Amino acid sequence: MAKASVTAGTRELWSVTKNIDPAHAIVEEFALPAGIKETDLKITLYGAGRELVSYQPVELVKQPMPKPVEPPAAPKQIKSTEELYLTGLRLEQFHSPALEPEPHYAEALRRDAGDVRNNTALGISLSGSAAAMLMRRNCCAPPPRAWRKLHASQGRRLALSSRPRPQVPGQARDAEDWLQRAA
Repeated sequence: MAKASVTAGTRELWSVTKNIDPAHAIVEEFALPAGIKETDLKITLYGAGRELVSYQPVELVKQPMPKPVEPPAAPKQIKSTEELYLTGLRLEQFHSPALEPEPHYAEALRRDAGDVRNNTALGISLSGSAAAMLMRRNCCAPPPRAWRKLHASQGRRLALSSRPRPQVPGQARDAEDWLQRAA
């Protein structure tokens, strides 16, 4: 048996106890006393003597629209390689046709060529898909040992890359170079 009730504050306005299941829901109509606002009502479903679920509407407060997102600073103006990396990731996640992540990764690598995260991100970004690029190079052969090592440590980055990239002559070679540096 389940009990359904409608209350306003501590005052119970309506309740019923029935056997219910997905095919036999409780559907009832009743008149509300004058002066009761929608936000005063609370609907509760009890089972085995305990509350299973309840709902109480809330009053929506109108708030001003948030400010539009401002584009990130130019790569040379960003202070650290960490910020450059995170800015590049954000640009990948919230794609804008006007902004590309590659300049941020490249600037980070100009400052620290051994930064594995930026090397990997740039290689993947330039290739469009590291796995696809490596499979094209190897003509569907199993990925090279270096890629397996990279896959184990940077698997989440390899899963990304659904963004289509324009094919530029030499771009795949550049991407492969960046990816190999990261391995």
